[in-house]
Amino acid sequence: MAQTLQQPAAGREPTIRIDPAACQWVTRHHPSADVEYKPGVDVNGNAVAPADLPGSGGIDLSGDINIAITLNTAKRLGIPANDLYKGELQVGMVTVRGNQVLFNGKPIQPEAEQELLILCREKGK
Repeated sequence: MAQTLQQPAAGREPTIRIDPAACQWVTRHHPSADVEYKPGVDVNGNAVAPADLPGSGGIDLSGDINIAITLNTAKRLGIPANDLYKGELQVGMVTVRGNQVLFNGKPIQPEAEQELLILCREKGK
């Protein structure tokens, strides 16, 4: 999300410029919880049969999905990787938990997103 702060001339307030694409992203539609998909229930709240066939297996994604973010230090430093030195350094962990994305256990910049939303709404006035 592009947000730039231009240095003001002496005695003037700084100017904040926001990329219109960032405003479009942050003001995207968020449906209310009562219209979200609910497995096993139709639009009227009636129970429906599951679409899975018996014995079809499937993948259980009910738990966290963890994605390690690594940096190839060997490549960056120009050191050839070998059996003793693989050159991979873990710099963080992204976790997908339901509809939430976390980085090292913390939500990804919810405060920054909220601040950007406020600036975009003020800009539209």
